[in-house]
Amino acid sequence: MQVPRWLPSSPSFMDSVVLSSGIIEISLGLAMLFLTKQRIKLSIALAIV
Repeated sequence: MQVPRWLPSSPSFMDSVVLSSGIIEISLGLAMLFLTKQRIKLSIALAIV
């Protein structure tokens, strides 16, 4: 299960949570690849998330 139980259990809401977290993960991964000057700040942000 990718969505915590304390969130609403509506299927459309659960799908939106999974999709949005995937988009955020892909965005941070691409940022690590292409924003080389900001790599230290991105690394800290990824460690916190």
